[in-house]
Amino acid sequence: MATKMPKEPATISGHFPKSSKLKPKGFTGMGTDDQVTVIAKGKVKRVEDNADRWDPSKRFTIHLTSCEILTPDANKKVSIEDAIKSSEKRV
Repeated sequence: MATKMPKEPATISGHFPKSSKLKPKGFTGMGTDDQVTVIAKGKVKRVEDNADRWDPSKRFTIHLTSCEILTPDANKKVSIEDAIKSSEKRV
C-alpha cells in the first residue's frame, strides 16, 4: 500500500541576522502559537512555481526593506515579572 503523505501547511519564515540594519518591529514579545499579522516590504529576488510531482509548490524570496509584526495585544503593557514568567513557560 502507498503511504499517504501528511498535508504540509503553507509557511513563511523570517531571518534577521544580528548584523542586519533591519530590526523587525514587534518581534520582542512574540511567542509560539500567537496569532499575528506581518507586514513585510522589500524587493522580490526569486520566484518559483515547482510543478515537480513530489514537491508541487510555489516559493518566493524577498530581500526586506521593512518588517512589522502586529499581535492582537501589541498595545498591552506587560510587567517585567509577567514577561519573565511567560518566557519560563516557553523554555
